[in-house]
Amino acid sequence: MNKKILIAAANYWHSPYQVESHQYAKQFSRHGYQIAFVSDAISLLHWLNRRARKELKERFDLWVKGGEWVQDKKIWTYVPFTLLPIYNKPGLRNRWVIENSFRFIVPPIKMMLKEKGFEKVEILWLKSIAQFYLLDLVDYKKSVFHIADYNAGFSKTSKNIVKKEKEIIKRVDMVTVSSRMLLKQIKKIRTENVFYIPNGVDFEHFYHSHQRMPEEYQKIQSPRVVYVGAIDQWFNIDLVAYIARNLPKVSFVLIGLSRVNLAKLEVIPNVYILGKRDHQILPQYLKNAHVGIIPFKRSKLVEFVHPIKLYEYMACGLPVVSTKWNEIKLLDSPALLTDSKEDFLKKLKKIIENSTNHKEIFYNFARQNTWEKSAEFLLTKFDTVNGF
Repeated sequence: MNKKILIAAANYWHSPYQVESHQYAKQFSRHGYQIAFVSDAISLLHWLNRRARKELKERFDLWVKGGEWVQDKKIWTYVPFTLLPIYNKPGLRNRWVIENSFRFIVPPIKMMLKEKGFEKVEILWLKSIAQFYLLDLVDYKKSVFHIADYNAGFSKTSKNIVKKEKEIIKRVDMVTVSSRMLLKQIKKIRTENVFYIPNGVDFEHFYHSHQRMPEEYQKIQSPRVVYVGAIDQWFNIDLVAYIARNLPKVSFVLIGLSRVNLAKLEVIPNVYILGKRDHQILPQYLKNAHVGIIPFKRSKLVEFVHPIKLYEYMACGLPVVSTKWNEIKLLDSPALLTDSKEDFLKKLKKIIENSTNHKEIFYNFARQNTWEKSAEFLLTKFDTVNGF
């Protein structure tokens, strides 16, 4: 019988953002584990978000068909549906809703897990605060809470969710964090069995993917500066507008789902907003660009971010220009870090005008920071911490 891990993730399996939960699920399956990958519940309220209708349809379809097996049937992925969603709005963010939302999941999540053989698992891996109820619903040997962000910094996070996060941190057997800034923060709550497990990259996917130029790039002149990722509250629209206006002969390509108003950028002729693209073809967009950028706002939320895109850019041989914040400084990467919009423009311009090829430096940095290495370290902890 296969060993089993239940991963409770915020994102659904087919999300364009293939973050740590997805990557660890793949890595664990390669080590002989069978995985249940359950995302946060959807509801009718979600349909009010017009920006993400296609993504929502994919999630609803996954609920309707009762989930699906992927990765050669090593991973079962599912999106529950609830009649009472947790939402940072009046009436939906109070303690009672947070504690009881799971009781309104249809069909009951416990029934679905039992049907697929995951009512009993070796490891319960929580990434989602909202799925804390699994600590009481599932028979598991050990529990892990993985924290990748300063959750209190998100606008969608209520004070009651922050309180629930602290409860989970104290209750689980082991806490893992993806940044050293988070490690300091969590150790204020508990000191035992808290580990820093850095983010990484699927190096083989990005490095070895075909270099075929995307059809869209035929109409986007070179040189191309690319951003890949969520365009949300941390994305510095004013910074991108500034550098784009000051480099009118450079094309700025933004790839990712936007949850903020991009009207300021839509009127700039050399800014191309492409929307989300499938994770499988992202390397083509990166390998046919000249620079990868990380134009984030400085905020408490960002100070804790360990950017996955840094490794993905470099696995494709791209130089990187980024806003400077505490965590990214600690990574000691070859990226050029900037303190102001003027500094960002200056360093970006320097890279574009400099024909020196440093791809091997970028490849080597990415190669040393893979999900495979992080997962192996994590599995070692499973075997040694408190009887894991």
